[in-house]
Amino acid sequence: MSKTAPAAFRENARAALALFGSTSPSYLTLASLDLCSRYLSENYPARLKEAVRRLEALGKTLSANGWQVEPSDPLRLTLRAPSGLTGLDLADRLRRGGAECEYADRDFLVLMTTPENTPEDLARVSAALGENRAPAAPAVSLPLAKGERVLSIREALFAPQESVPAEESLGRVCGAPTVGCPPAVPIAVSGERIGPEALALFRCYGVKRVDVLKSEN
Repeated sequence: MSKTAPAAFRENARAALALFGSTSPSYLTLASLDLCSRYLSENYPARLKEAVRRLEALGKTLSANGWQVEPSDPLRLTLRAPSGLTGLDLADRLRRGGAECEYADRDFLVLMTTPENTPEDLARVSAALGENRAPAAPAVSLPLAKGERVLSIREALFAPQESVPAEESLGRVCGAPTVGCPPAVPIAVSGERIGPEALALFRCYGVKRVDVLKSEN
């Protein structure tokens, strides 16, 4: 990059490269696609059906042990954290038992399985979590973040940005959104002005820093 390149170009070059990464063919990837096709053609539907059945059985076992199982897709199992615990606490409990979750936050623990998971894997999850005798945590009423549109998403993404503490982002324009998963819905979208409702959600989900557009002054 030229030493005489504009400052804005230098500051945003890395983000631009991330947006337009190379799609040159990788023969390792192409070979893996052939192997994947063979894998899918060899009785995979039956194995997938069996994996779903095993996960349903695990969900029933956990429900019988006092855990609150939430509706989810067939290959995921979502638990709501009971009173006195967070999903992160449950993730630590699983980790000590030799299992790793897909996702955890204050309210939920999400497990994801594939046909490669054995019955022993699922038994390890059940053993690690054990029984729950705590009541279900009360539902928390969260505010609806109503962002005022200031710029288009494109304009905001390509504008100069800086990272600031979330508590100092009130009134600033969101640059790149911070997304929690689930539900993978951004609290503030690029180009929206961050309001007090968004700040409350940042605190709720433990968001510490936010990318915002640089102030003109």
